[in-house]
Amino acid sequence: MAACAKSCRIIAIAPRATFTSKKTENGKPFLRDGPEFSLSHSSGWATLAVDDVQVGVDIERVRPVKPGIAEWFLSPAELVALNAQPQKQRGIGFYRCWTGKEAFVKATGTRITIPLDAFDVSLVSDLAGYRVPTRLPGLTGQDWQLTRLHLAADFPCAVATRGDCACARPGSHRLITFCLEIRVLEPFAFQKVWKSSRIPKGLPPESPAKMSNQDYDPPGAAGRGIANAGLWAVGGKLASRVFDLATLIILTAILEPADFGLVAKAMTVVVLVEVITMVPIDTPILRIKTPSSSLYDTAFTLNLIRAGVIAVLIVGLSQPLSVYFKDSRLASLMWWLSLGPALRACVSPKLAEFTRVFDMRPEALMDVVSKVTSLLVVTFVAIATRSYWAIAVGTVTTTFVLNVLSYILAPYRPRLSLRHWLDYKDVVTWVTLSQSLQAMNWQLDNLILGRMLGNDLFGRYAIAKQLNDIPFQALAVPLTRPMIAAFSAATDDKSLRRLWLSYSNGVLFTVGAILVTLAILAEDVIFVLLGPGWTDSSHYLTALALATLPALPIVPLNPFAVATFRSRLVALRILLQFLFSVPALIAGAMLAGVMGTILAKALVECAMLIFAAQVLRSELGLPLRRQFLSYWRSLLGFAALCLLLLLLRDLGAGLTDGSRILTALRLIAISIPCLLGYVGTCLALWRVAGRPAGPEAFLWRKIKPEAADA
Repeated sequence: MAACAKSCRIIAIAPRATFTSKKTENGKPFLRDGPEFSLSHSSGWATLAVDDVQVGVDIERVRPVKPGIAEWFLSPAELVALNAQPQKQRGIGFYRCWTGKEAFVKATGTRITIPLDAFDVSLVSDLAGYRVPTRLPGLTGQDWQLTRLHLAADFPCAVATRGDCACARPGSHRLITFCLEIRVLEPFAFQKVWKSSRIPKGLPPESPAKMSNQDYDPPGAAGRGIANAGLWAVGGKLASRVFDLATLIILTAILEPADFGLVAKAMTVVVLVEVITMVPIDTPILRIKTPSSSLYDTAFTLNLIRAGVIAVLIVGLSQPLSVYFKDSRLASLMWWLSLGPALRACVSPKLAEFTRVFDMRPEALMDVVSKVTSLLVVTFVAIATRSYWAIAVGTVTTTFVLNVLSYILAPYRPRLSLRHWLDYKDVVTWVTLSQSLQAMNWQLDNLILGRMLGNDLFGRYAIAKQLNDIPFQALAVPLTRPMIAAFSAATDDKSLRRLWLSYSNGVLFTVGAILVTLAILAEDVIFVLLGPGWTDSSHYLTALALATLPALPIVPLNPFAVATFRSRLVALRILLQFLFSVPALIAGAMLAGVMGTILAKALVECAMLIFAAQVLRSELGLPLRRQFLSYWRSLLGFAALCLLLLLLRDLGAGLTDGSRILTALRLIAISIPCLLGYVGTCLALWRVAGRPAGPEAFLWRKIKPEAADA
């Protein structure tokens, strides 16, 4: 212990230049002109190993092991040894084995380039907790020693060194290892080394010295991280949707509804192909603490293959779809539009590193810049040609700018590799199936109504649907990516239940209020945005906004399933939705046209809400009563919002005299007090309920930070 304390003092007062940190080609950090070192941290505890030979250390907090993880990463011999242990000992046994493997790949600098199941580190004696060095011969042409350390309860730790293990000899201090609670560790040099390492999932991007005096709580930290990330993500999407709206206003003033109907039919197929072929490339990257360069190369290669598949499929389907929709212009339009998803597929895979640390600022910047550029291009083309091609050119311009910006903000040199394609097996198998069915669910109404309706009427429906999607796409969708990181950081079912209720209520609280407002003020909103020639679309917008409400509470289901290796649940939900939607939407369209189709969509979403509640009950033990009762504050808030809007929406209607500007000012004057009344109602109900965790708590901390800290 004396040696450890002395070393800590040296680190604290050493000159800053002594601790200049760099990285090898494989990403292993090292000190210039300094000793070999390895750093690991988990849930408030840190370990630092220093030696004059290669060294690696890993510490992990014991927590429930997700199904299939042991079979994926452990060797056959290790699985036999693990399964031979009593059931209660298998959790800590897995993490003793895992820390040994992590320590070895850190020491060698190979990270994940050597498959973790290619070597054995666990023996029965290791699982039982004996401090017996284990020899790891030959994987790198050298001998390695692995030593178990027991520094705290439920925190197994392992140290790997090349050659003889000095720490195994009593009295030797050649290898220095210490473990301190992060909250009391403040030396500047240690903070610098910490910051130079990659931030793992679940750890908020703040220095150790700034952590609270409470034990580190990964789910809580993840919740704060996703809140801040969500603000940036939502802010970026909201800003981009504002420019989308500006583009739409310009186009509707120049083009006819039939032009929008034609492009909407073409985009139906383009979106179908893009979503069906989509693979969440960043998910396997986020699952791994320190991804290797070859993992990024694999992600890029898979994206490149996907881009080629997209182009071939869209071009191949162009002629049959022209016949189906009875319009020969669709073929050339689809050829051009195929460039959009192909370019979007080839963005830099290193954008995932921003998601890992809950930094959504680059994505927000990309969204805004691409939309501004598209707005300028669309305006020029629309004025010059007065053709539907202005919409198509704007679509491709957006994705081109996104692609270029991704490589500027997240530099990456493209290389072809499929070395780690197996890391995508779980994601691709279930997610590809689920996305194929989900794409059909999203576009089924367009496929049915596009053939039944003419371009003019279908264009009006498409515009109403596009306006309805703006709040959902701008507020709900951006949260799904940081949700994956937050759910991945959860350590047990209790944390997952808390996260689910918080995020489910948060989406309903925010997006639901916008949709209710949009539904009641639909006619005036369309008049202001699109002009009097489009007001026939208002009843479509009202119905679509109300039909979307049941879908809001289950937005976190996909992130939850992917992050917890339950992707099959998403596929099952979407399969059921598809099986319900096909007969329901066809029957609705045949019986009542557009409104019948929208009603069928609402009924299907209600069925999916019930299904998701059953899934949460079986997977996490979350009672149905608790799930549905958690929405009562938002639902009563919606009732208050509806009452206020209905009372005030005709106020001053006779004074606008058909002016779009005056009508817009009147809508703002009506909406602001109504939404404030909604927020006030929800906050009052939240206080009555005892101030539980949820969106109101987050909002209250922003309004009264001093009260939240008290």
